[in-house]
Amino acid sequence: MILIGSDHRGFFLKESIKAVMTCHDVGCFDESSCDYPMVARQMANHWSPKAVGILICGSGIGMCIAANRFSFMRAVRPCSLDDVILSKQHNDANVLCFSNKATVDMISHYLTTLIHTAFMGLHHENRIQQLNHLS
Repeated sequence: MILIGSDHRGFFLKESIKAVMTCHDVGCFDESSCDYPMVARQMANHWSPKAVGILICGSGIGMCIAANRFSFMRAVRPCSLDDVILSKQHNDANVLCFSNKATVDMISHYLTTLIHTAFMGLHHENRIQQLNHLS
């Protein structure tokens, strides 16, 4: 399942993505001002073990910070395809965060890469468990 969410600044990009891929929209549902932490919470509320997520805000950074408050969501704001690959292989990333300046093609390509890249496990699993115990 692909979950997608945005604040008001990412609303139009989110709608463009939904036009080309099947996603479950967790908000916001119009261009009225809304707070990105609440959208990340909505994504967490709809999360399932096999889910992947796309979050969009003005910079992508706020959404990334908010999503990482939930231990089962490992969010990254990738700057390159290599970032996507390594974040999945080493960190088992499952949420991609973008600024509203990203393109639909880039997001689609990054998401496809994330879905088709395997987590390497081994010592990386131990590190994820350590992250879960930091707070």
